Amino acid sequence: MTAVKAIRAIIDTKGPNDITVELAHKFKREFLTGTYARGGEPDAAQYKRSPTSCTTYLRSLRSLWQRHWKPAGFVRSNPWLEVPYPNVPKGKRVRLPEETSVTDLLAWLAERFPEWELPALFVQTKLVAGCRTLDLCKTRSDALVGNELFHTAEVTKTRTPRTIPLPLELAARLHQIKASVYLWERSVAESKIHHHSVRTHGQVDYRPETWRNTIQNLFKEFNEGRAKKDRVRPHDLRARAITMVAAATGSVDATAEALGVDPQTARHHLDAAKAFHGSEIMKKLGAVLLPPHNPPHNSEGWYSPGWEANCPRTE
Repeated sequence: MTAVKAIRAIIDTKGPNDITVELAHKFKREFLTGTYARGGEPDAAQYKRSPTSCTTYLRSLRSLWQRHWKPAGFVRSNPWLEVPYPNVPKGKRVRLPEETSVTDLLAWLAERFPEWELPALFVQTKLVAGCRTLDLCKTRSDALVGNELFHTAEVTKTRTPRTIPLPLELAARLHQIKASVYLWERSVAESKIHHHSVRTHGQVDYRPETWRNTIQNLFKEFNEGRAKKDRVRPHDLRARAITMVAAATGSVDATAEALGVDPQTARHHLDAAKAFHGSEIMKKLGAVLLPPHNPPHNSEGWYSPGWEANCPRTE
């Protein structure tokens, strides 16, 4: 188990019964101040551990002691219950890609694969749909009807059906490349020719997860050597779509309905500052929010009912 391995790397112990509350606190402190490597090479880059990772490990250890080792008699108490979880940010700030970076991505795909348009069509469809990458990879060919793409409840993460209107030119190209079962089924054969993907060499049938991995690898290749602000991740396109739709509708609920997500998901991916221009809204409403200079009072000192009707308005 990964959590047990982490304990052994930090604390010298012969067994779970040796772990005291003091040692449990020590594990938390040293885990948070330590680093880890994503590769096994001696010179692999080191990364700081996050509070989120620490919380995950502590939660696993609490469960291990409480549900398994304590009932089995291996330990008498659960010291991990005395160790509070570290403060974890409530959520990462949404990151919208620069519009120039999105344009550069499409130009890079055209230059990188001059004879293979499938990746570019996928990215263009994702830009319009604003859906999860895997949801789009699961799209069946019969879901493309006319100029609309239908996602059934079985395909989407939210388990709600969705209809995606497509630009005429994009819809026409998708009709030309769609296969017998899946919309992106041609990727199995074409990846072997144009991308030389090791993962598809022995693959015969289309698997949405494999095509998703190929797309993610293409984004990684595009981002190599670019400054952080110029990079584009697949999920950034989802945030871009939600923010742009919110700017057009002026409503989170309307955006959620249009993109087939729940309002909470829309708020998580939304860059409200770019969608709603709060300062401009407040400029328009400043005179409305300010009460009149001398609102009438009654004998008890309270505002008289109906004074709002006489409040001056600024068009």
